[in-house]
Amino acid sequence: MNIFHHPACNDVLRAAPGTEDRVSDLPIMRGEESVSSFWKPTPEELAALNANGCMMFEVWGRTHPPIAVAVVEGNRVVEG
Repeated sequence: MNIFHHPACNDVLRAAPGTEDRVSDLPIMRGEESVSSFWKPTPEELAALNANGCMMFEVWGRTHPPIAVAVVEGNRVVEG
């Protein structure tokens, strides 16, 4: 997946000093109660998804925060 700087992004989460070689800055949309980032699949990932593949969300740490995963087209969340 590639980080996508969506027009709705209004902030950036910066890589911690010393981690820039393995962590990228992340454009985000910061709301009142949430933070959203946007991603685009590579052609290979998109082909795998279209062939009934799935996405994996990974959190580094020992717990899983509440999340939501959605598809966005333009500025509209696509309902499935």
